[in-house]
Amino acid sequence: MSQYNASASISIDLTEDCPKHARVNLDGTVAGAADLDLGVARVNALNGEMVAVHAINCHGSLKMLASGTIAKGDLVFTAADGKVSATQATGAFRRGLALEAAVDGDIVEVLNLAGEVAGS
Repeated sequence: MSQYNASASISIDLTEDCPKHARVNLDGTVAGAADLDLGVARVNALNGEMVAVHAINCHGSLKMLASGTIAKGDLVFTAADGKVSATQATGAFRRGLALEAAVDGDIVEVLNLAGEVAGS
């Protein structure tokens, strides 16, 4: 059955625990550094639960989990544990432009600029 979703939200069945603002994969796992995720979890959710995911192709900004130190204006890329980082790791995807500074574990607002692979 095909579906059409004009909203910025997708529901995913989780296969592991997922914190709010973590990047989420189609298979219900928390995204790793080289994963092309669907978007960002809107709430904390547990394995087996359904979570609303703010789609990565939405307009505007997203709240994401920071990995390491991010300066306001840095480009950010996919990182381990569903986070984003200012470091361009091998196989990482660009996720956007940091609209504020953050340190590891903080929530950072990111202007969506989803795009190509950052490093190979």
